[in-house]
Amino acid sequence: MKKGTLYKVFYLLLLITVGIPIFGQYYYDFNERCRKANEALLDLRLDEAERYIVVEKQLHPDNNIPYLLESYLLFFKVFISDEEPMFRRYDKLRESIYDRLDDGDSDSPYYLYCKAVVNAQWGLARMKFSEFVTAAFEFRRANIQLEENKERFPEFLYDNLYSGIFHIAVGSVPPGYQWLVNLLGFSGTIQQGEAEIKEVFDAMKKDHLLSSFRREVIFYKIFLDMNVTNDLQSSYGLYRQSKTIQDTNLLRSPLLAYAFARLLKEMKHNKEAIKLLENRHQEKGYYPFYYLDYLTGYYKLQALDSTANEDLLKFTTYYKGRIYLKSAYQKLSWYYLIQGDSAQYFAMQKKILSSGNMLSDDDKQADFEAREGKIPNVYLLESRLLSDGGYFARAEDILLRNKAFIFRNSGPKDQLEYSYRLGRIYHEWGQIEKAIPLYLETIRKGQDLPYYFAANAALKLGNIYEKKGDTTAARKYYRWATGMKNEEYKSSITQKAKAGLQRLEERP
Repeated sequence: MKKGTLYKVFYLLLLITVGIPIFGQYYYDFNERCRKANEALLDLRLDEAERYIVVEKQLHPDNNIPYLLESYLLFFKVFISDEEPMFRRYDKLRESIYDRLDDGDSDSPYYLYCKAVVNAQWGLARMKFSEFVTAAFEFRRANIQLEENKERFPEFLYDNLYSGIFHIAVGSVPPGYQWLVNLLGFSGTIQQGEAEIKEVFDAMKKDHLLSSFRREVIFYKIFLDMNVTNDLQSSYGLYRQSKTIQDTNLLRSPLLAYAFARLLKEMKHNKEAIKLLENRHQEKGYYPFYYLDYLTGYYKLQALDSTANEDLLKFTTYYKGRIYLKSAYQKLSWYYLIQGDSAQYFAMQKKILSSGNMLSDDDKQADFEAREGKIPNVYLLESRLLSDGGYFARAEDILLRNKAFIFRNSGPKDQLEYSYRLGRIYHEWGQIEKAIPLYLETIRKGQDLPYYFAANAALKLGNIYEKKGDTTAARKYYRWATGMKNEEYKSSITQKAKAGLQRLEERP
């Protein structure tokens, strides 16, 4: 044997002995144990999932799939808990996971997919902790990896779930920020993203392996129907189907209980949403998802339920994060105002200013209200809550009976809200022709004010005329919604209006 050849053989043996990965050493096997881990993860049975992951690493040390699943595990803990020390600690573990995935078999369709998922997950996690620049570059890497993988492996449908979300997000960006999207190299449309997610959803019924992602795919399908296509009936059909086949584990899954409850609430099935949230898995073994206590308390408040404070207090007591804290204290202050407890109302208002952050529109609106320092008109507040909960007759009755008192004892903001609120009641109640003049009055009086009433009235008019097929009027009102001077709910109203304009552009 030649001397050079001897050195090569010795070096190869050394690599194998010390366990340094060589090209192609780490493979991807989504075996039965990994599928069970994945299903446990998406059900938030995180301790059980971790046990599967640990065993799989021990039995098949060269399999890279458990490292992808470990990223899911860490991401769920960080995203749900919203605790910054946990985020900092797990971010270091993420680095080692990514390095491991980077040493995988680059000829596998899972190679780029796994790295893209980790980048996307942690980009989203960073958004919660205001690391926007780093998040943008992680999203960019994820997008590039997904697009390359789709070119190399067009039949590999796993890419479509995340690329679909990216394309929807890019397609929803307001025109004023398109330069940033272009700078980062993103492209795509809402229609493209919608098609990708639907393709995965349809394939899930036939693909045994893909079906292990069932909860995740359904979650994104509901997100798509609620925020993009405005096709609530499609997701409601999934909910009814799950009830018919008594798929209680699916409906009690915390992630899907959240998604379906939001859907039911949007469709004004408030009582059913509350029941679903109360019946979700909360027993030992399920990772605590305290945000669902916030939702339960809020939905109860919309029914003027006297026990609403219990769920809201559970959220503010046990939740260690920051997002939605301001909003939770706002809802508690409303509860105590309606109950006639002014001392607790002011105590909760003070907590709004000293707690949480303003990453969500709900928190921004709560902070705005607290800084304004104006006590809400209790009749307008009760009507607002009842209307949002779908109790339209009760909401209308409160406004009509107390109109003279409201106008005699309030300023321009409350008078503006009166027309907006009554318009919303009639709109959601299906009495469209009564709603339109009230929305127009709200726009006329409120378009130059910082409140959200006029902007949302324009958005709702856009919805009405889009449904009527009057695309010219719909475009006009969607554009108005994006150009108002409202400080409250600015980003969510603008995003929904932009999605409406995009839908109209994509019409044949």
